[in-house]
Amino acid sequence: MNTAARLGLYGIGLVVAFFAAYVIAGAVVPDAFVADWIQQAHTVTH
Repeated sequence: MNTAARLGLYGIGLVVAFFAAYVIAGAVVPDAFVADWIQQAHTVTH
């Protein structure tokens, strides 16, 4: 396997891994937690 193919597979693997993390986090982390986190960050910065 040449270098270009290896890098391509590595890049595809990264995309799949980040997409899976995004989907799992969306299913596991409650919306209320996210809303509180955003409110807290907004309060600290202003």
